[in-house]
Amino acid sequence: MKRAIIIILLILAIGGGASAYYLTHKSQPLSVTTAPITRADVVDAVASTGTLQPVISVTVGAQVSGNIAWLGADFNSIVKKNQVIAKLDPTLFESQVAQAKAQVAQATASLQNARAQLVKDQANVTYSQVTYKRTVELNQKGLATQDQLDQTKAAADQGAALVELDKSSIQQAQANVDQAKAQLNTSQTNLEHSIITSPIDGIVTQRSVDVGQTVQSSMTAPQLFVIAQDLTQRHAGRERQLPRRCVPRHRLPGDRRADSPESDRRQQRDDVRDDRQRAERRPPPQARHDDQPEDPGLEAE
Repeated sequence: MKRAIIIILLILAIGGGASAYYLTHKSQPLSVTTAPITRADVVDAVASTGTLQPVISVTVGAQVSGNIAWLGADFNSIVKKNQVIAKLDPTLFESQVAQAKAQVAQATASLQNARAQLVKDQANVTYSQVTYKRTVELNQKGLATQDQLDQTKAAADQGAALVELDKSSIQQAQANVDQAKAQLNTSQTNLEHSIITSPIDGIVTQRSVDVGQTVQSSMTAPQLFVIAQDLTQRHAGRERQLPRRCVPRHRLPGDRRADSPESDRRQQRDDVRDDRQRAERRPPPQARHDDQPEDPGLEAE
């Protein structure tokens, strides 16, 4: 009798313990989140790394030689078009401009002297011709010798030759003036080129010189800066959302550069292949609770 009572008590204890266990460890009901069906764009995930390259990158150089006297931009400086970013020492260029101006003044004075000499010789020619006509009349009347007639004729001919020579001198003096003005223009241009400006709006990605450094302009212009066009501007192409692995579930907007139709079709095929490979590697979806954190690795894939 006692043995039966003990067996019954054991069975009741085991049953009570099992009931308590199941009651305390009962699984929570699954919560399902629903949403209405909508139409939206399919977002591609970029699963590769690379270096951001500007669409337009301009190398800024110097067309003249000289010492760097001032720098107005540095690495990562944002610059605007026509902004002064460097200056060369202008002392030599200013001296060349002054010398060219003096040569222009000298050539202009020579031209004025040549024109004045032409006026003088033309007056002498007029007098020589009048004298020759008088001598001819006197010779016909027997009042002038043949030698006097020959002398007056030679003087008139020499005067005419001097006038033609003066005209040639004027042309040469005018050419000297034009050459001196051209040299002045060159010197002024070199002085302007000693001030280096940015050709585009952008950001300085490279600076290759320091203040006091000498740049030599020979066959190729020395490189001073490399300026990339504004990297914040997006260009035509297929839109992309670029995830950052360091910040889960945070995506950066970006565009792929517009290419030819053939390259665009090739890019689409590559995108489809990448999507298929990611789908094959991705584990099957599992039910999770709302309080469970989402796997950040899936967002940054």
